[in-house]
Amino acid sequence: IRTNVAVGSIHLKNGEYNIARGFFGTAIKRLTKDYTRPSDCEPLYLQGLTLKALELYDDAADTLYRATWDYAWHSAAYLELARISCLKGDFQKALGQVNESLSTNAINNSAINLKASIQRRLGDFDGATTTLADITEKDPLDFRAGNEIYLLAKAAGNTQKSEESLVNLTRKMRDFDQNYLELAVGYLNDGLYTESEDLLQRFKGKSQMISYYLGYLQDKKGNKSGAEKYFKEASAQSVDYGFPFRLEDVKVLNLAAKYYPAEAKPFYYLGNLLYDKQPQKAIENWEIAVKLNPSLAIAWRNLGWGYYQHSQDVPKAISAYEKAFGLKKDEPVYYAELDPLYELSNAPIGKRALLFAGSNEIVRQRDDAFVREIMVLNLAGEPEKAVEYLNKSIFHFREGSSRVRDITVDAHLLLGKKYLAEKKNEQALEQFLAAIETPENSKSRMGDARSPQVNYFIGLAYEALGSKVKASTYFTLSIDQSIKESNYITYYQGLSYQKLGNKTKATESFNKLIDAGNNQLKQGSDIDFFAKFGEKETRSVQLSNAYLLIGLGEKGLGNTNAAMKNLKKAVELSTSNLWANTEL
Repeated sequence: IRTNVAVGSIHLKNGEYNIARGFFGTAIKRLTKDYTRPSDCEPLYLQGLTLKALELYDDAADTLYRATWDYAWHSAAYLELARISCLKGDFQKALGQVNESLSTNAINNSAINLKASIQRRLGDFDGATTTLADITEKDPLDFRAGNEIYLLAKAAGNTQKSEESLVNLTRKMRDFDQNYLELAVGYLNDGLYTESEDLLQRFKGKSQMISYYLGYLQDKKGNKSGAEKYFKEASAQSVDYGFPFRLEDVKVLNLAAKYYPAEAKPFYYLGNLLYDKQPQKAIENWEIAVKLNPSLAIAWRNLGWGYYQHSQDVPKAISAYEKAFGLKKDEPVYYAELDPLYELSNAPIGKRALLFAGSNEIVRQRDDAFVREIMVLNLAGEPEKAVEYLNKSIFHFREGSSRVRDITVDAHLLLGKKYLAEKKNEQALEQFLAAIETPENSKSRMGDARSPQVNYFIGLAYEALGSKVKASTYFTLSIDQSIKESNYITYYQGLSYQKLGNKTKATESFNKLIDAGNNQLKQGSDIDFFAKFGEKETRSVQLSNAYLLIGLGEKGLGNTNAAMKNLKKAVELSTSNLWANTEL
């Protein structure tokens, strides 16, 4: 029983009402098998909600009445029964039901507000005012109560009070579309369509969903031309900041799509709404949207997201993202999401560099996109440009942004290596020293994971400048830091041991690298469950890292052919393996 209720609840929350109905039905059948009255009526209450969502109001009412047997669900079930009666226009019956609900939960604002609405509809203005008295005192920001006070004053012919109440309510609602939508949807769920429309008409701004809802309400009144007008108005608005999230929005958008089947935007919005709940259905809606309007870049982007995250289809995801990018090159998030997919597919570095070419001013608007650009510049052999861009940047640090440290160190080390090769030793030293401090932390980062590598290169620069004492100091700093598990940084510790004349420890370091690489080839690596979009390691990347370790170990031992073979294998498996490319 509990399992069926739990699974049914998930489907109910996801808007999959027919599936939920089946699970609740199974739970109810088992629950009532040997008892006239079940001990726990939660499945009956949830089934009532499901049937109401399916607009099977008579079946819903019958089920909800059975749920009222249980004290725990008595108030909630009677509140839903009152709403169903309002939907049917039977306000006298609804009043009795909402009073039953309040008898076991007298401080439920939703029930109190509904009672006031019912009393107003029945012409009992004084009774409605009395009902609302406590709410307005205890919760002055209850918009439903504030709107009811306005409607009561208006219905009673008290123009001054109604105007004052409306001004007060409008100020509190701040012209925020979601405040209006939330309140309007509440009235809709209570079957009070006139109140819902009146409220939405008072919104002064522009909102796609408010226009869609006004079209839906016109259709409910039988005004087809009015519905067409509002649906057309909604779809004419920009999709920017349009992200419906209420399950009630589904039937509204479906109706808009029925009125204008050739219009892409209702399908686009449906995809946005459903993705977290019914991802495959969301993808299908986005596919319809781009078929109807191939120039809708954001729909292509969302398709790319869905193809990768849900369907796990990287080629289709890349194709969709490329279409989005081709339509809108000034959106930095496209760079941040397309490049990781290129990396996953092991695309050539030239192709990835082309993505960012000439787009630095756009890319730097988002840290994640800018980080990807610097990574690609490092891989493409353009550390000068990477360092130039980094020197002009300010990062917004937060959890998960530690990659900034790595790309900055990489850029400085690569540029320093280039200067060393050109005998520009002073400039090389300057770059290596810059790798100690990064924008992530202005204080010295001598103790982090990259320090042994950085200190080795600083030692090299001092050695090239003829300062043997300083060189020895930095080689010693490189070997003094312990590394928990052998990784490519171990290679630079081994080289530091060599520089200090300790061949035994150097050989030990290089052999550890080979052993670690072979173990990774045999065992694989753990999955990183916390990896961000597109950054989970594929098996190819894991193998590439293993071959990098073996290649570096062999290189340190002087086995050139074996080193080149393994490093080439590492690059073949992952063109993004920076230090395999560098040491090859």
